[in-house]
Amino acid sequence: MKHELRSICVIGSILAGGSAQAEAPRVLVSIAPIHSLTAAIMEGAGEPELLVPGNVSDHDYAMRPSDIRKIAGADLVVWIGGSLETYLAKPLQTEGVPALELIEAAGVEAHPYAESGGGSVDDHAAESGQGHDAESAATQRAAGHPETTLAEAEGEQGHDHLGLDPHVWLDPVRAQAIVRAVAERLAEMDAEHAEAYRSNAESMVAELQALDGEIRQQLASLSEKPFITFHDGYAYFVERYGLNQVGQLSVEPEQQAGAASVRALRELVAAQGVACAFAEPQFDPGVIDALAGETRIKVGLLDAIGADLDPGPSLYASLLRKNAAAVTSCLTPTS
Repeated sequence: MKHELRSICVIGSILAGGSAQAEAPRVLVSIAPIHSLTAAIMEGAGEPELLVPGNVSDHDYAMRPSDIRKIAGADLVVWIGGSLETYLAKPLQTEGVPALELIEAAGVEAHPYAESGGGSVDDHAAESGQGHDAESAATQRAAGHPETTLAEAEGEQGHDHLGLDPHVWLDPVRAQAIVRAVAERLAEMDAEHAEAYRSNAESMVAELQALDGEIRQQLASLSEKPFITFHDGYAYFVERYGLNQVGQLSVEPEQQAGAASVRALRELVAAQGVACAFAEPQFDPGVIDALAGETRIKVGLLDAIGADLDPGPSLYASLLRKNAAAVTSCLTPTS
């Protein structure tokens, strides 16, 4: 009887004071850095759900039945776009869920892979039987000109067939455009929390501006130091801070590098005076480690999505600071 009276009182107070506060939209976000930015925007209103864990590659993620249920139950899916999360394109179409494709958002200004600096290598020439001459010419051309992609020199078309480089979040200036795009979409969907979304977004933009200045100052003295990366996923970070990436092991990180790739990179390291090679936590570092052992260059670790970071509003800044620290450590000469 007391429980019934208490329930009646609660219902009466709600009716007297107006309707209860509406729940925030159910938001599903593809990868951890974008989830982090979205979580900061939604703070105090709701919590977005993360689809792909940070310790899993976002390039070849295999969807599970539970993931499909998450998509079907979402009011909004926030993702970069089909050039990154290829696994999401069909489920989004099938389930008919509203989605925000950030690569097309105003101010993000994604560019084609071909506009990225550095050269990539693959084993196409060796596997297709083009022989030593083609392989040697590829190595010489790439080593002599860092803007020439080794994949093109070995007979491939490089990034041209891949479209836009989707790794836009690694530039904190572009991340500001992402924050504004997410906040406006949420405000349109959820008028009750619109003011909170926009206020949180402006606070996040200010934090990103400060982060950009901090990293710029930290990396300013390293702009001339040549380095290579595991795959071509860091062009926006490299461009923002004027770094000197002269090559990368592969265009597609899931493709295993062969002997020709390693030989070509060895020549590139020697020609460019490369001091550091960066592996990635989501991929086997074997080839990078072998290259370092042969050439005695330092090995660092760059992470595009936050393999060992806890999801949430603080992940994004932690990720960029971690990468900036890795660049600083690897490119700074040891005494």
